[in-house]
Amino acid sequence: PNEEEVSAQQAPSSESSANMGKNMILSDDMLRAYRVASRLSHGAEGTLYEVEVLGQQDYEGFGDPVTAATIKIGVDKDAVRREGEIYSQLDRRLIALLDQGVDTASNPYLVLERLFLHPGARFQREGEGVAVDPASAVEIFVNLLAGLNGLHFRRKMPLILCNIKPSNIGLRFYCQSVLDDAAYLDRLAMGAYEP
Repeated sequence: PNEEEVSAQQAPSSESSANMGKNMILSDDMLRAYRVASRLSHGAEGTLYEVEVLGQQDYEGFGDPVTAATIKIGVDKDAVRREGEIYSQLDRRLIALLDQGVDTASNPYLVLERLFLHPGARFQREGEGVAVDPASAVEIFVNLLAGLNGLHFRRKMPLILCNIKPSNIGLRFYCQSVLDDAAYLDRLAMGAYEP
């Protein structure tokens, strides 16, 4: 199949696809809208999009206005609710939950702090076929495993983690701006990120 056929097959539902075509999701409280900028990834549990935050941009725990975020649109309401409960815990090793609700097609969504693609996905998406150097790949996974170890073992109730694979890794860079390739690689080389 061609790229358009694959994208159509991976959409959560036809109604949700129509909603994405409009490029806008309104928050349940109507205080903000999320304008879809690009699709980041798709999996069995949902689709991730990068979004621009319009309207109120203040979120608890963030000193500066949040202008960009990541939104996950799922199809299983219970699974998305459970995922939201995990993300609402105060632990900096977890991605921060900003908002949650249901879109116009009744698909549940989670609005999460903005993450950036890991190097393999970033350069693969651009079609350049740029290989990720092994040292960067190993460092990302070592840092990720250290965080996962803390999440699992230092809790009264262990957090069971599933579906961990390279395509599901995002990087936290602590910046709101769009990063060009040079700035992205500089931050990566300096270790100024968290997986």
